[in-house]
Amino acid sequence: MDTSIGSEGAKWIFVMSTSKKLYAGEKKKGCFHHSSFLAGGTTLAAGRLVAENGALKSVSAYSGHYRPTDENLGIFKDFLSENGVNLDKVEIRSSTDDYESNGTANQFMGLHLKLFPI
Repeated sequence: MDTSIGSEGAKWIFVMSTSKKLYAGEKKKGCFHHSSFLAGGTTLAAGRLVAENGALKSVSAYSGHYRPTDENLGIFKDFLSENGVNLDKVEIRSSTDDYESNGTANQFMGLHLKLFPI
């Protein structure tokens, strides 16, 4: 995965369903948002991700629709760890970090994921 591939300046978003299925895609202002993945349904986590050459670089718990909490971020971090993602070099931004410093939700870009159910 590499989030720099695709539209220049694109932001990629994710949600994790209550059944722990992970969905990600490019945000399209006015057309495709966090709530688009599950038709506004309940999630365990939501935010933005950045990856370079298959390595996760950052996770941002930012979603204007779902307003994820630090607990949601913790659930997502646990999910990643349980599925073999090393978080030692991943920048983690809590919902508080992103909402406080976010005129435009910082310039996090997410990633396009090929996902496998667990």
